[in-house]
Formats: sequence, C-alpha cells, structure tokens
Amino acid sequence: MRTRMKIIVGGARCMLAPVLGLAVAVLVAAPARAAFPGADGAIAFDSDRAAPGVQLDIFKMRPNGGDAVNLTASPAQDQQPNWSPDGRRIAFAGDRDGDFEIFVMNTDGSDPRQVTFNGTGDFDPSWCPDGRHLAFVAVRDGNAEVYTMREDGSMQRNRTRNAADDLEPAWSPRGSRIAFQSDRMPHAGDVELYGMAPDGSDAVRLTAAQGFDGEPSWSPSGALIAFDSERSGNAEIYRIRADGRGATRLTHHAGVDIRPAWSPSSERIAFSSDRAGGEFEIFRMRADGSRSVNLTGSPAFDFSADWQPLGQRHEQGTWSDDAE
Repeated sequence: MRTRMKIIVGGARCMLAPVLGLAVAVLVAAPARAAFPGADGAIAFDSDRAAPGVQLDIFKMRPNGGDAVNLTASPAQDQQPNWSPDGRRIAFAGDRDGDFEIFVMNTDGSDPRQVTFNGTGDFDPSWCPDGRHLAFVAVRDGNAEVYTMREDGSMQRNRTRNAADDLEPAWSPRGSRIAFQSDRMPHAGDVELYGMAPDGSDAVRLTAAQGFDGEPSWSPSGALIAFDSERSGNAEIYRIRADGRGATRLTHHAGVDIRPAWSPSSERIAFSSDRAGGEFEIFRMRADGSRSVNLTGSPAFDFSADWQPLGQRHEQGTWSDDAE
C-alpha cells in the first residue's frame, strides 16, 4: 500500500491492500460532501500512519495540521470520514464485520455504532443538513447506487436506480439537492457530475468533459461545487456553479490533486495530493487556488480530508425520507 494505484472498482478510486494476500480493493475515495457553514474546526482524514501499509484509521487534526489524533485505532479498515452538520459526530465506512458498512461515532472516536448491515458493501456516507439522514452508496444489485437512510440505518431507499455506477453523493447545505458522480454517459471511461433531488428525481448532468469529473464538494453557501477532473490530462481541482456553468481550474501542478473539501468558513479548500513526491498528503489552499500548504508532511498515506463545522446552527431541509 506504499504506492497508491489508481484502479476502478465499480467506478470508485481504490487502493490495493497487498497485506491481505488477496485481490481485495480497500476503498480510499472519501465521501463527497457539503461544507456546512460555520467556523473552521478540526480536519478529519484517513491515514495508514498507525500501521503503514497495513490498515487505514481515521484521524483528526487542527486546521493547521497539528495535534493529529487517531480516532478509531481498529484492526479493521476505517475510512471516508464525514462530519455531521453540528460538528458533533462523524460518519465513516469500515469493514469491521468483513465488508464495508456505515458507522457513526462521536468526535473523540467513542461510541462507534454500525448502522448498515449489507453483505455486499456500503460506503461514501454524506450527512443531510438536518443531521437526521445520510446519503451513501451501496452495491446490492450488481452496481453502485446512491441510497438515503435515517441516521439509525432505517428507511433505506435506492435513489438512483440506474444501470450505471453512481457514487460520491454530496448533500447540498440546504438539503435540496444531492450531487454525485456517474459513468452513465455512453462513452467508455467517462465519469461526470450530476445533481438530483434527494428523492432521486430531476437528475441533471452538471459536467460534460471527456474523462473523469467527480468527487464533488459543495461550498457552504451552496452556490459552488468543487471537484477533481482529468480534463487537462492530469488530476486537478476545479469549481463550477451549482448549475454546472463557469468551470474554473484551481490547481496547476504536475502532481495528482484530488478530493477537495471546502472549509465551513468558505475561505479554504483542503485536498489530497502526491505533489510532495511521496505518499498522498493533506493540503490546504485558499478558495481561489492560491497559497497551498502541506498540512500533514508525513511519510504515511494521508488522504480524504473533511472539515468540522463549528459554532452555527444550520437550516434544516424539508425533505422527507418517505418519498419514493
């Protein structure tokens, strides 16, 4: 696992784990997400620094990269952290029962609760701004679909119902839309961003560039979506307006820049990059792409940042999970 291999498993970027002795892919694509408005709190991320090349745990650190703490310290693979809108809980994916399921824990890592029990894998958790629902991805019918559920795992609903692989759901800050990535375009290897209502209706394609456009992150206002794209021939961070227009490139580096995560203050974007020349690290830049800083600076694999919102209440959407 010291060298990250970009492969495709059901449309997701993955990392092989040779330590398992099997051709098993360990998911390392974090959930796409919204940045809920507030002050910039801790940054959660997944890392193999506790057991290099063996397992991923979920860590959190200060916004400047200091005081990293292991929150899970489990022999399982725990990854894809996603902060709740009130900043008091973290949803994540873990394979503690032999396949990936969704868990929810407190911000200090205590009281981890498994909320899905599906033998074929659940991952990519993304909180609804009401703090009572989650979107996630499940592989239950031979392909990846976006589902929604209540926080306790009840009322699970398939919202995409498409033969393609639909991944990386990100609930908008007001709860009215879910952005996601899909390979439903007819061109081989083409992955684009889409948006839909939380009940799965009104699906609209947001990008139309040949290649990979994915891993969306909403700005706190809901006006912009950051994402990564290979349209330039290299993986870079871009942003678009919520309607898909006005694409702006934010990073210009020979390294691989992926997994953007907007800060709750809207002033910064965290992202994952191998530009330091070794393993992936967590970087931070201004929202316009300037002044990038390496926050982790570790020989370990540090990946998939998500930012804790602090100090504000959030508007709760009126979406109902009873909608079919």
